[in-house]
Amino acid sequence: MTQEYLTVYDYGSGAVWQYIKASSKDEIAAKYPKLKVLDCEPDWFDQEFRGRIRKYNIGDVPDEFLSKMT
Repeated sequence: MTQEYLTVYDYGSGAVWQYIKASSKDEIAAKYPKLKVLDCEPDWFDQEFRGRIRKYNIGDVPDEFLSKMT
């Protein structure tokens, strides 16, 4: 069974947020060790921001950004 997890890559002057659907946080961490997998959304998240975040399945072919997170 898969679940959607919020991930972030903080590069110092900003961050890249993504939702990744996977069977566990450990599965994401093993495949993309540079991403931080969060337990919950930050308080400042709103519906507009949430709607702009990319969504991926763990088995999808990674885009250029995710390829760099391995």
